[in-house]
Amino acid sequence: MCGIIAISGDYDKRNVREAINLLSHRGPDDSGIYFDGKIAMAHKRLSIIDLNRRASQPFVSDKGNVIVFNGEIYNFKEIKNDINKIKKYDFKTNSDTEVLLAAYEVFGEKCLNKLNGMFAFVIYDSKKKKFFVARDRLGIKPLYYYEDDKRIIFASEIKAILKFIKARINKDAVHDYFNYFIQQGNWTWFEGIKIFPRANYCIIDSGKMNIKEYWGLEYSSEIKEERHAIEELKKLLEKSIKRRLIADVPVGSFLSGGIDSSLISAIASKNNKEFRTFSVSFDVDQTENKNAKEVSDYLKTKHYSLTITSKDFINVLEKMIWHYDQPISFASSVPLYFLSRLTKDKVKVVLTGEGADELFAGYYRYNRIQKILTWNKKIPPLLKKPLFKMSKNIVDPRYRKNLEMLLSNFNSEYITGINIFIGNERDRLLKVKKNHMGNDEIVRLLSEKNSSFLNKNLWIDLNSYLQELLTKQDRMSMAASIESRVPFLDHKIVEFAAKLSDNLKIKNGSGKYLLKKVAEEFLPKRVIYRKKIGFTVPLDKWFKGELKNYIEDKLSDKELDEFFNRSEINRLLRLNKKKNVSLQLWALLNFKIWKDVYL
Repeated sequence: MCGIIAISGDYDKRNVREAINLLSHRGPDDSGIYFDGKIAMAHKRLSIIDLNRRASQPFVSDKGNVIVFNGEIYNFKEIKNDINKIKKYDFKTNSDTEVLLAAYEVFGEKCLNKLNGMFAFVIYDSKKKKFFVARDRLGIKPLYYYEDDKRIIFASEIKAILKFIKARINKDAVHDYFNYFIQQGNWTWFEGIKIFPRANYCIIDSGKMNIKEYWGLEYSSEIKEERHAIEELKKLLEKSIKRRLIADVPVGSFLSGGIDSSLISAIASKNNKEFRTFSVSFDVDQTENKNAKEVSDYLKTKHYSLTITSKDFINVLEKMIWHYDQPISFASSVPLYFLSRLTKDKVKVVLTGEGADELFAGYYRYNRIQKILTWNKKIPPLLKKPLFKMSKNIVDPRYRKNLEMLLSNFNSEYITGINIFIGNERDRLLKVKKNHMGNDEIVRLLSEKNSSFLNKNLWIDLNSYLQELLTKQDRMSMAASIESRVPFLDHKIVEFAAKLSDNLKIKNGSGKYLLKKVAEEFLPKRVIYRKKIGFTVPLDKWFKGELKNYIEDKLSDKELDEFFNRSEINRLLRLNKKKNVSLQLWALLNFKIWKDVYL
């Protein structure tokens, strides 16, 4: 993993140098800058494959083409062989960077179809005077861009772009954040800065961008036979994990003791006898460390664990929001940073379990939403109205939205994984203009796939909830200068999962059915079938206890009144004494700190 910047158009060299230095945490091992007239390209390197400086970037080929690249191409040796079959290529390094640039020179835009990996890169074609920009299929590696009539700027993190423009809040983002709490679409919190879409590439010619999709996902139910499906998924997982063990530095995994990280660790440790595992828990709940240690003992890995406190948590929150560039959605981002920091001195690459829930229907809500919609039709209309009014007294948004779905008409807004402020409560809180930006995106995704309702849910999560998880994983691991790899998001596994019939995903009300059957070969059943528990941060306990004064002090700032009704903030602070409003307070706290850091 690395940090990249590329500019087509006007720029100041000093700003380029300052901007790339803001990404030093992404690549502390080496750095480089390339200037050529209206072209600037800069790179911070985290050395993983071919540690020699000859593989540093910006990398320039014999043809004069230049690349800055963040990520890993796991099948680069196979691509290298394919290139040499067509023409003898004088490779000067053993890096995937040089192979990627050579693949573009030999195959052009179609080189993307050959790549198995995670990537965001910019290639300057010196002969054609064009930029070729691309991002991986699942959005694992970040890439942001800004465009005006003078220049187009790309960067791995937003903070680098802000070196060239004035930071202005995107007020439409405020409404969506306090409604969905996760990314919907390609907007950011900063006016004019956008997310470069996953599975897309673009050509920049004469200052004009032309963005195109190069990969899509189609859902079906063609795979129905269980035994065949188990064997096929096992083969795909083993191949994916073996590929993600390729590195010239030590590799380990984050281990929670749940099925996803445990299965990855089990397969990886069979192929790497020096494999190490890492876990973190809170001082008020050691479940995560306990479960991880049980799996580690079974697999005989070298295990490291860490316990963090509310003081640890709050001491790094401002720093983490700086790394995140935007208000943090998942509170688990901060303990993930501590886990990454624990890992840093022992391995440089970690495998993580992101993607399994969105591919194999692991979240309880998939089954729950379908049941709610079925029950909704059976409740007499005369009962729905009074019960719906009663539901408004529930303050926890997680329970309230389920009741509202049960008692009212279908609301596409509630299909996403998290809603923080529900309905009237949201409208009372926010002073900003209500928009339908996020909902329009959900409606579009919901209607985009002609498949089962379950697959429609999975497709929405792949494009929203998962994207937020991947942002969290990237920022927190990169904050500690380590590379995280996600074996479940090998595009071959993603394509396979999309073809599974629904009953191979959810059976008897339990998700990830097929994945659990695969895991039976590698793990004890008590690990595979233990109740799913998310990495829950004890916010409610902390906000009522040791962080009570902290949260009240932060949210008393009158600057918040530009965006929120003060009476609603005060109401939430009063409710905090006896009700669980921790998610609402967490969202407000994040916005407050982010605004202080960036605006």
